[in-house]
Amino acid sequence: VKFQPRDVVRIGIVGVGLRGTSVLGEFLAIEKVVVNAVCDVVNEKCLRAAQMVEKAGQKTPAIYSNGERDFERLSARDDLDFIYIATPWEWHVPQVLSALREGKHVGTEVPAAYTLEDCWNIVDASEAARRHCLIMENCCYDHSETMVLNMVRAGLFGDLVHGECAYNHDLRE
Repeated sequence: VKFQPRDVVRIGIVGVGLRGTSVLGEFLAIEKVVVNAVCDVVNEKCLRAAQMVEKAGQKTPAIYSNGERDFERLSARDDLDFIYIATPWEWHVPQVLSALREGKHVGTEVPAAYTLEDCWNIVDASEAARRHCLIMENCCYDHSETMVLNMVRAGLFGDLVHGECAYNHDLRE
């Protein structure tokens, strides 16, 4: 699918707690990225995020903090190209589907979904909307991960019959 280029990418962020605030700072450091809206169930987090946007020299973003489904109003805005999701895991699927239904490209923190059925729901919605859905994992493609993948592909470990890993860290504030 060919997408129209954008001079400026207009972003909405759903979830501006610890991870969302960190990524907001990264978005604000990118030239030609404008944050038009932020959403969180905790209004104070939205206000803090709005101050970050203002300090970066952008206009005050719209704030969505009116209950756990206010992300739907954010998704419906016509001045967003991409919606980034950094909320608790159980909300990723409904928020991704909301963004795609509204014709937005969307990126979600992991896990994108809990079930195979929800994975297919996301794929189907992405294809129907003809919009990208990105899994915003920050450590799938670094040197260590690609090195181990290449070692597996080269057969250095023999026949793998079991794999196990962990990604345990506390993200609560």
